[in-house]
Amino acid sequence: LPQVGVYENAVDNPGPGQPRLDVGGNGVGCSSTGRFEVLEISYDANDELVSAAIDFEALCDRAAGRLLGSVRVGSDLPIPSPP
Repeated sequence: LPQVGVYENAVDNPGPGQPRLDVGGNGVGCSSTGRFEVLEISYDANDELVSAAIDFEALCDRAAGRLLGSVRVGSDLPIPSPP
């Protein structure tokens, strides 16, 4: 299970021990690489997600530039302002 920390060199099709980052939308995916930071995460006794705060940065082979985003589930941590 993911824990608090920074996960570098994440890819959409990882090898053993490598973090996974899979980006897509509107029914279209892409080969993505990047990083993400788990700022907060908690699980219940059955290892079900209770709360999470994750920020990510991804590069997609189908688009120019980078994709920055945040995911909050049951977390009070604010989403960062755009750069």
